[in-house]
Amino acid sequence: MPDEKLLKLTFLFYVLIVCGQKADGTQLEKFNDSTPQTKKYEIEVPVQQTNPPSSEFSLPKIAMLTVARKFPNINDNRPIESLAAFSSHFTVPARFQKRAGIFVTLSKRGKTRVCWGTIEPLYANLVEGTIKTTSLALANEYRYSPLKASEIKELKPQVTVVKKVVPISNLHGLNPLLDGLMVRLGTKTGVILPGEASDPYYQLMLCKVKARIAPGKSCQLYRIIADVYK
Repeated sequence: MPDEKLLKLTFLFYVLIVCGQKADGTQLEKFNDSTPQTKKYEIEVPVQQTNPPSSEFSLPKIAMLTVARKFPNINDNRPIESLAAFSSHFTVPARFQKRAGIFVTLSKRGKTRVCWGTIEPLYANLVEGTIKTTSLALANEYRYSPLKASEIKELKPQVTVVKKVVPISNLHGLNPLLDGLMVRLGTKTGVILPGEASDPYYQLMLCKVKARIAPGKSCQLYRIIADVYK
C-alpha cells in the first residue's frame, strides 16, 4: 500500500491547484474564447449617443426653440434666459457660417401667424440670424394677434435664406413657387417669399399691397433667389 503521508500530500496538492484555478477567475476568462470582448464597445456607445443628430441644429428647429424660450413653463419661476446666453448653446456648422438675409415664418393650420425678416445680411451667421430674427418677429409683428403659448405645438416653422436679389424688367420666367419677389418705389418696399403665391401676377399684386403701391403704378421688380428650410 502507498505511504499514507504521501497520499495526504498528493491530495492536498490537488486541492490547492483546483482552488487556485477557481480563485483566479480572470486567468480562466482570459483564455476562454467564448468570453465576449465588449468592454471597448460599451465605452464607445455613450460617447456616440451624446452627439445630437444634425436635424436638431436645423434652422427651423432653432427658430422653434427661440419661440419656446419666450414661453417658459408657468410653474418654473426662473427668469427667461437672456438672448446672448440662449445663443451660446448652439454651435454653428460650417454650412451656416455665412452672412445672408433671413426671413422667419411661423404658420398655423396653413395660415401665417408670424413673418419677419430682412433682405440685407445683418448677422454674422445663419444661426445668429435665425435666433435674432425670430426674437424680433415675436416682439414686433403687428399684422397678426400676439402669439400664445398654447399655439406652439401647432406652429410650422420656415426659415428663408436669401442667396441673391436680381433686378428684372418683367414677370417673364418668374416661378412664384421657387422665386420670391420684391417691389420698390422710392422708400416703399414689399416682399413675397417663395411659395407664398402660385401665380406671378398674384404675387406682384400682393407685393404692391404690402408696399402700399397703387396697382397701376410702375415700380422696380426684383427676383429673390433663396433657400427655404422647413
